[in-house]
Amino acid sequence: MAQKNCNLVWENSSKEIATQKDKLGGSSNADLIKNILSKTHDLEDEIIVIKIPASIITDDESLHNAANNISALTLSGASVIVVHDYTDMIKETLDLFGIEQKTLNASMITDNKTAQIIEMVLSGHINRKIVSALCAAGCNAIGISGKDGNMIEAEKHPLKNKNSAGLFDFAFIGAPSIINPEVLLNLTDNGFLPVVTPVAFDSKGATYLLDTNLTVSIVSSVVAAHNLILLEDDLEMKNLGDISLSHFQTALLNDLENPSAKNFIDVITTSLSNNTAFVHLVKASDPDAILNSIFNEEYGTKISLD
Repeated sequence: MAQKNCNLVWENSSKEIATQKDKLGGSSNADLIKNILSKTHDLEDEIIVIKIPASIITDDESLHNAANNISALTLSGASVIVVHDYTDMIKETLDLFGIEQKTLNASMITDNKTAQIIEMVLSGHINRKIVSALCAAGCNAIGISGKDGNMIEAEKHPLKNKNSAGLFDFAFIGAPSIINPEVLLNLTDNGFLPVVTPVAFDSKGATYLLDTNLTVSIVSSVVAAHNLILLEDDLEMKNLGDISLSHFQTALLNDLENPSAKNFIDVITTSLSNNTAFVHLVKASDPDAILNSIFNEEYGTKISLD
């Protein structure tokens, strides 16, 4: 009986290959669909890392679109790793617990109680929601955090700021210091799509909430991703096309009103300087942004080292 059930599962999985066109049915771009179908398996053995922002996770239609886009990438032969954001999604939960959320420079200042609740929301709700959407779209998605398999070791965020009351310390906000890529590579090699929650231990076992942009950058680097896709809301997105890192730095730094510019430059520079071939910067609210970033040469901003 167990063997029959196993055969049935494999039969259902194999049928997904024949339904790639159906996965793209929500797209109104016929040229995009034609281009993808003509390049099926062109992404064989490539790794694509994708950052999913809160704006997509909280909107069911956007999440459904993103999940189908990711499914199409996997059916084209790519291995995909997702890292999800959380910064705009926990206030409501903290309010339910009667905990005030204080922010400084877009980073949360937390205590141990708050950190535990945020981790519960991240791993128990947000991650599960993304995994469910991806599985419904035909992916073998599996949710993990930086704690699983000792995948990520964190260190305390180095940023501190002063105001009239003294020194603010980002007590439970951390940055990834060591990542073990074997956990991710073993999952992708066996046909799974990891969805990573940016939470980890430090060397003493304390829990840290990780900066999402730093996490996705380092994950992309350690797995030598061919493409890193950053779906963003914070930047005033411009379609710069294929552009070198040096020209991108100049273009972004000229936008003096953009407080996120330096962070994005650091993230992209780290990725491209450490094994990632291309970083795609695209607008999160655009339908089919993920597929367009890979298959449409006239869409978004594609940054390379040279």
